[in-house]
Amino acid sequence: MLISQYIIYEQEEHYKCVLLRKILYQEDVHMGEKDISSKSFEALPDVFADIMNTYLFYDNKDFRIEPEMLEDLPTESVYYDGDDILRNQYRDIFKSYGKAVLHIANFGIENETTVDRMMAIRDMGYAYGNYRKQVDEYKNKRKLLTDRLKEVVTESEKADVSEKIKALGRFELIPVITLVLNFSGKSWDEPKDLRGLVNDDNPLRDFVPDYMLRVIDIHETTRDELSRMSSDFRHLVSVLTADEEKSPGIEEFKGSIDHPIELLDMLAAYGR
Repeated sequence: MLISQYIIYEQEEHYKCVLLRKILYQEDVHMGEKDISSKSFEALPDVFADIMNTYLFYDNKDFRIEPEMLEDLPTESVYYDGDDILRNQYRDIFKSYGKAVLHIANFGIENETTVDRMMAIRDMGYAYGNYRKQVDEYKNKRKLLTDRLKEVVTESEKADVSEKIKALGRFELIPVITLVLNFSGKSWDEPKDLRGLVNDDNPLRDFVPDYMLRVIDIHETTRDELSRMSSDFRHLVSVLTADEEKSPGIEEFKGSIDHPIELLDMLAAYGR
């Protein structure tokens, strides 16, 4: 990859030098640095929305993610393992989507630099962690209101609490939707569903409740997909696909940069 391709734009010299130093001297880019770079870049609301709209909702005319409706969520969740031991797990990026009381969905992005055979189980664990939290929060709210209803004395207070219980309504699940971005440079050749991990000869394979994994092979991004991108993510993808015969190619790496620091950090970590 030509170094000049990374510095097409007139950015501040400091950022150029940092990037050139990493490329020219082949400085080691540790996994932790890649992890931090990708989270910082992809967590930007416009970039996050662009990724989801391009790869997930491109043919959905009724739904598009608006960046201003995204809010960061905690990336840590807890669960009980088979021995009833409380454990925690961390995911890369997790955001809620909606306005005020209208909470439509929770979206996550997981970055993978290797193809992980167990990814469907990991993703299912992330989803379960949030679903369990939703159930617990609903039960706690309902219990607090129910207990409060027993304590109040006046009719007006009872009416007020009763109205809140009615407004709480029945439990309704907020979807957790995750996109796995495969930066390994090769196609994902492991199962993309839970059932795919079960031996084909197992007579009960079809009885296993399936769980689908949404994987995007970044190096296989098409020209059409690239043309749909509106954020700095298009610059990253253009660089990463430049050596592929059917790729959009480096000629598409043009236009303004909205987040030069985060983009250049991402390029330094992944664009090798």
